[in-house]
Amino acid sequence: MERVGVFYATREGHTARIAEHVASALRRVGIIVEVSNIRHAEPDLAGYSAVILAASVHAGTHEREMAAFVRRHIAQLGRVPAAFISVTLSQAGVEMPNATPEQRAQAAADVQRSWIVSIRIPAGGRSTSKLRQVLCYTASTTFSSGSS
Repeated sequence: MERVGVFYATREGHTARIAEHVASALRRVGIIVEVSNIRHAEPDLAGYSAVILAASVHAGTHEREMAAFVRRHIAQLGRVPAAFISVTLSQAGVEMPNATPEQRAQAAADVQRSWIVSIRIPAGGRSTSKLRQVLCYTASTTFSSGSS
């Protein structure tokens, strides 16, 4: 049975909601999922058939904890199918009537990094087509419905 780790970093809780939404979709199709906030505990990547990472973007950069986690585990992440979800609520800043041009420009730059779902299957790795289908479906329903 497939075991997937969904690991996230968040400041305000929105990314946690998205991570739980993705985990719920995977569970509905019979995949065993473990969800963890890497700010509170460093997960051991051994034993996962795939890994999904999610991090929020603030002022143009992802959460420090996630960036450090990826750097520490880049070799392990390269051995399994992996997805990265980048989350930002900066669209609200783009639309704020009181925002300065600089604030709007920063928010627009953040939006360009948002809602990215990148799925990678390593060369020679076992393609988990069910995982890929669920991720793509979950991403399309999450992001088209405006969840944040």
